[in-house]
Amino acid sequence: MLPSLRELAEIAIENQPYILEQDLKDGCPLCYYGKDGRFVIRYPDGTVEYHESPCSPDPEHCTPVRKRHCA
Repeated sequence: MLPSLRELAEIAIENQPYILEQDLKDGCPLCYYGKDGRFVIRYPDGTVEYHESPCSPDPEHCTPVRKRHCA
């Protein structure tokens, strides 16, 4: 029996930290809104940038919606 949509969503939410951590290991920067409302960019080398609005030195790699086009 296949899981319901609700069950799939719960599994995805549970696994999100692991998926994002794997993205960093794969070399893909993470872009998200932090708890303080600022836009955060985390790079694989450990560098973290904070911005007041969604912006990036390289907009191709970071938009408000995370893209999976990295290596």
